[in-house]
Amino acid sequence: MGGLSIQRRIATTPLRRGPAGAAQALPSLSRKKDKGEGISPALRDASRSGQRVGSRRGFDSWSLRGVLECAFLCSVTAAAGAKENRSGVRAAFVPPSLVPPAVGSRSLFSLPPLPPRASKQSLQHILRMSTAASPPQSFRTLEELSLSMDNSLLRELKQEETDQPPAKCRDVLGAHYTLVEPEIGGKLWLVSASSECAELLGLDPKELETDQFVSVFGGNKVLEGMKPWATVYGCHHYAHWFGQLGDGRAMSIGEIVNKDGQRLELQLKGAGRTPYSRKFDGRAVLRSSIREFLASESLHHLGVPTTRALSVIGTSETISRPWYPDTATKRSELDYKPQNVNLKKMHPPHVMKQEPGAVMCRVAPSFLRFAHLELFWRRDDMENMKQMADHVIKREFEGIVKEGDYAGMFEEVVRRLATLVAEWMRVGYVQGNMNSDNTALGGFTIDLGPFGIMEEYDATWTPFTSDQEKKFSYSQQPQAGAVNVKVLGEAIKALDKYANEGKGQERIEEASSEGYVNFFFEKHEAICRSKLGITDAEAGKDLWAGLMECMGKSRVDWTVFFRTLSDPNLIPAKGGVEVTAMSKAFLEQPQGNKAAAWTAWLNKYVEQVRKEG
Repeated sequence: MGGLSIQRRIATTPLRRGPAGAAQALPSLSRKKDKGEGISPALRDASRSGQRVGSRRGFDSWSLRGVLECAFLCSVTAAAGAKENRSGVRAAFVPPSLVPPAVGSRSLFSLPPLPPRASKQSLQHILRMSTAASPPQSFRTLEELSLSMDNSLLRELKQEETDQPPAKCRDVLGAHYTLVEPEIGGKLWLVSASSECAELLGLDPKELETDQFVSVFGGNKVLEGMKPWATVYGCHHYAHWFGQLGDGRAMSIGEIVNKDGQRLELQLKGAGRTPYSRKFDGRAVLRSSIREFLASESLHHLGVPTTRALSVIGTSETISRPWYPDTATKRSELDYKPQNVNLKKMHPPHVMKQEPGAVMCRVAPSFLRFAHLELFWRRDDMENMKQMADHVIKREFEGIVKEGDYAGMFEEVVRRLATLVAEWMRVGYVQGNMNSDNTALGGFTIDLGPFGIMEEYDATWTPFTSDQEKKFSYSQQPQAGAVNVKVLGEAIKALDKYANEGKGQERIEEASSEGYVNFFFEKHEAICRSKLGITDAEAGKDLWAGLMECMGKSRVDWTVFFRTLSDPNLIPAKGGVEVTAMSKAFLEQPQGNKAAAWTAWLNKYVEQVRKEG
C-alpha cells in the first residue's frame, strides 16, 4: 500500500546525546532544498505567574499549564458547593493569586488582545468554531435547544437495521451508525461547565445551573428532539490495520445550528455502552474527563484548533481502570523491565484502581475521523464510503470543496492536518496517540487522551507511556501525520476510481506526499520566525537551526526561554549579551563550550533584531 513511503521526504535527524547522556533527537522535516531544519518546540508553558507574554517579539499566548492549574482548582472543588466566579466556569473559589490578570469576565480561558507583532494569520483557525463566538442576541432554554436539533448525519447516512440491543457488541456492516441509549443512573453532580461554550451553542448560561442540565448531560435523561447515536469506524496504528472500532464510550445527542450558521454536534463521552464498546463498560472516569475539559478549552484559547467542552458531570458510579503504581519505587520493582527504560519515570498503566465516574459533553462541527472513511475502503464497501465522503464534504468543507470532488476534499484534509501539527508544536502539545481513529477529518484536536505539554525541551518526549518506540513523540508528530495522510490517500484514490473514473489520482498523490510536506513547512517556518520575532526568512532559518543546536545540548525550559528572550531589557543599546542574561531559562547553567555557544548565538540574534529595527 506504500503507507510508509512518505518517510523518504520526512525524517528526523540522528540522535544526539543530551547533557545527561539521554538520547536527544533534533527533529527536522527534510525537503529538496531545506534539510536539517529544526522543528519548533513551541510556546508550552508561558508562566506560572500568569503574566502576559512579552509583545516585543510576537508571542501570543498565555501559559497552557498556568490555565490548567487555575481551572483545575475550580473544577475539583466544585463538589464542595459550586458558585459562579468571574471566570464563567461554574466552580468553587479560586485563589486570586492563580487567576491571570486581565482575564475576561465571561471565561477563565479568555485572553487579552494579541501583541501588535503577532501574526493574525497564525491564529486564524481552520476550524470555524475556533474563533470565539459573539454572544447571541437571545439565548435558548435547554428544551428549545433540544427541539431545534437538526441531525444531518442521521438524515444523510445509513442507520443499522437490527433487533439486537443497542449495547450488544457486534460487527456492524452496511451502515454508518446505530441508535443507542445512555445508561447512566444514580446520583449526578455538576463538576464544571463552560458558559462560553454554552453561548456558542446559543444556550442560556443560566441553564448550566439547573438540575435538568445535570440530568441531560450526565446521561440520565433524553429530551424531545435528541436522538442519541454512535458511529462505526476503524483504526490503523502507523499503517497497521486493527479492524472495526467505533464510538465505544461516546454517543452524540444532536446537532444544532447556532445564530452564526455554524453546525455543531454535541457528544457525551462516558454515557454508556454501544455496539462498538468491544466488551468494555462504555464509561469515563472523573480524572480523564477533567483533563480533557480543561485542555480542550485551553487549546482553543491558545489558537489551536480543537473540539470544545461544555460540561463535566460527576456520577455515583465507581469505575475500574488500570493506572500507575502509587510510588516510583514500586514501579522500579516491577518484573517487566525492558531495556533502556527508566521504570521510575515510565511504564504503561497496569494496576487496577477504583475511580469516580463522569460524563463529559464535547462540541465540534463533527466527530468524523480518518478511520470513518478507511473502514469502508477496507471492507470494499465503496458505495457507503462515497456516502460518508459526501457527508464529510457537506459537514466540514461546504463552500470550499465541490460536491463529488474527493481529490479536493483530500487536499483540504491534508492542509488542515499539516497546519494542526504545526500548531501543536507551537504550544508544545503532544497528542500522545495519533492513530487514524484519533485524527479528525476537519483538522482539529480530538480525543485528548494520553496528551501532555512539554516542559523541559526533549525532542523525543511523549506522555504516552505505552508508546515505548516513541512513534508519537514531540518531534515525530509530523511523521505520524504523514503516515496517516498516506494511508488515507490510498483510500481516497480507490474512491476516486469508483466515483470519478480516477480523474483525481495525480492530485491525491501530490497532496499525500509533497503537498503535506509543503503545507507543514509553510506553517512551521512562519511559527519559528514568529517565536523569534524575526521577519527575514533566511535569517530566521539560520537562527532557528543554531538555537536547536544549542538547546539540544542543554537543559532548557522552553517557555521561560522564549519569555526571557522577549524581555525588552534583554538587548542593550550597544554591545553584546552574555548567556547569564538568560540564566532563569536554564535548568542547568551552561558551562565552558556550551556557554560560549549560547553567547555566540545570542549575539547573532541581537544583531539581527537590531538590523530589523
